[in-house]
Amino acid sequence: MDSELTAEEKATNFETMRHIERVRNLLNQFAIALLRRGELHDQSKLERPEVELFTEWTPKLAACTYGSAEYDEYRKQLAPSLSHHYAKNRHHPEFFTKDEVWKDIPGYVGHYQVSSLGNVRSVDREVHRGGATGNICMSGKTLAQHRTPKGYCRVQLVLSGVAKNHMVHRLVADAFLKNLENKPVVNHINGIKHDNRLANLEWATHCENQIHAYDTLLRHPSVKYVVECEELGIVTFGCEKMETLLRERGYARASASGIWNSLDSGGKHLDLTFTATAFEDWMNSPVNGMNLLDIVEMLLDWKAASERHNDGNILKSIQHNTKRFNLSPQLVSILENTASLLDN
Repeated sequence: MDSELTAEEKATNFETMRHIERVRNLLNQFAIALLRRGELHDQSKLERPEVELFTEWTPKLAACTYGSAEYDEYRKQLAPSLSHHYAKNRHHPEFFTKDEVWKDIPGYVGHYQVSSLGNVRSVDREVHRGGATGNICMSGKTLAQHRTPKGYCRVQLVLSGVAKNHMVHRLVADAFLKNLENKPVVNHINGIKHDNRLANLEWATHCENQIHAYDTLLRHPSVKYVVECEELGIVTFGCEKMETLLRERGYARASASGIWNSLDSGGKHLDLTFTATAFEDWMNSPVNGMNLLDIVEMLLDWKAASERHNDGNILKSIQHNTKRFNLSPQLVSILENTASLLDN
């Protein structure tokens, strides 16, 4: 049979076999790397300073509902061990934010902080209240950020009952960057307006800002975003489509410009609240720094953790962490498909 093959067929067959052998070797390397990860996985939990707290709190976590308020409260008690654990184990997305530095926001000291990576959070604080219940303790949390139609990230801060919107790049610059020449504008060095890392920001004059805008072509690209009307549960691509759907629902005075202005200012249009999310936000996640080994180990870690709870399952764990780490729909689908294989 071999003699019936032409020289070209023999050459092709040789290349095919070489390809198969190469893929086999690569898969073996990946399998060896996974085995190595299995040997090292969570070993830091067996050492100080993690072992004491994990020994105390793991049984309590197992007895509560996964993702519940009680579960979150227990995790706060584990915070010192978790911080150390995340810094030592790269299968946790938090590993890739370990160099994040937080500072108080001027004017909101004791209430809000901003980080060197462009995140904003409220801080744990006691709220004074009258009546029988008395004062209450408010737990801090990372705040949701909204993209304006111009591409900037905006966040709402509340002090003494007064809510005010702030651009995140200004908060980062005010907290971290010295402005010795009193320049009025903050530039995004790489031209990406939602990249509010400290390393990407600089103070500039209006003239410098205009030159920078032309140099980085910021005046040309359009911002692709999804618009959502919170009250009506409508999601559309762009303001024009939102205007059309609102008019179909009886909002005769709905206008794309009004929706646009509400997004940019953080206000309302026709007493309706709108938010905008750029497609690029799907990729703005701490998992971006992970490799495939990290992702596989992360998923298996979630599965093992979910099995410690009576009502836990891997799909619920994926759903919980999707919002926590801003996972893209594509990655979520891959994780869910892989999880189905694990269950089988």
